[in-house]
Amino acid sequence: MPARSESSSPVTAARDTSKPYSRPPAKGTSVHVETPRASKRLGIPAPAKASLAVKANRPKDSRRNLPAVDKIDPSTVVFPVDVLSRSRFRTGRGKALTPHQWKVYDFILQIPPGRISTYGSISKTLSSSAQAVGNALRENPFAPRVPCHRVISTSLHIGGFQGSTDGIELERKVALCKREGILFDDKGMLVGGKDLLWSP
Repeated sequence: MPARSESSSPVTAARDTSKPYSRPPAKGTSVHVETPRASKRLGIPAPAKASLAVKANRPKDSRRNLPAVDKIDPSTVVFPVDVLSRSRFRTGRGKALTPHQWKVYDFILQIPPGRISTYGSISKTLSSSAQAVGNALRENPFAPRVPCHRVISTSLHIGGFQGSTDGIELERKVALCKREGILFDDKGMLVGGKDLLWSP
């Protein structure tokens, strides 16, 4: 019997179908896929509805895409002043502001350039708490028009800025204050001390 000629086509090994095949996602991204077809193939219960979720694992220091507020002209930032405009206002995340936030922002607008106030002092004036004031300023969508950079810790340390206590955001706070004649030493302490504090 003549020998069977070998095919010139490449031979492809059969994949072990008992093990699910998956290609690793791109670096920095986690992918979770649930579909009825995939569930049947893998032998797991199918979800009520097919879903596809892709989430990027961003480093903690870049979890918020914040604007370079030290490069923004304050006069170009629109700050609502009437009740109707404020009720319609939404942040970039689609959230409305609370009455407490508006109260804090209205007060901060009174701090003049070249002067500083503290979270503690503002909280006492507004019958609030330093933490609540800090939270409102961290979410301030009107910076630098609403000058939250003019608010520091009661200890006269520079404190934080836009939710960060170091990195690029704090550098922006330093830059904004320096532009107005407010300086901090290498340890982040206010140069000039209490003489620069402002009170209504």
